[in-house]
Amino acid sequence: MKRVDPVEPYGVCRGEGIDTESGDSERGQGAGQRPQATWTFLSNHAHVVVCIARDPSIRLPDIAAAVGITERAAQRIVSELAEVGYLDRTRSGRRNPYRVRLDQPLRHSLEADAELGSVITGVVRSQG
Repeated sequence: MKRVDPVEPYGVCRGEGIDTESGDSERGQGAGQRPQATWTFLSNHAHVVVCIARDPSIRLPDIAAAVGITERAAQRIVSELAEVGYLDRTRSGRRNPYRVRLDQPLRHSLEADAELGSVITGVVRSQG
């Protein structure tokens, strides 16, 4: 029976392009090498919060570059986060310094009893 690893990209999970005898795939992966995962544990929203928590005066183009999204997507995410109360924005000249509201509850029912700070501070501290 072939073992399916849930971390592998969609096509690989279904066994497409895998030589089950050697572990090689049609994408040039050698035996014992795992293809690059196409997902991360944190969403783009969480990545934006991490960027802002590290540098409250960060500019949208810098957020976009760090997260790997367009500037428009970064702007939309920042607006969504501010709208639901995860960020406070203040106007300071041409800049918008932000404040992350770490006391806000997480949105999904599975983690609604946890606060944003319980997730974000560990990630920010690990890079500090």
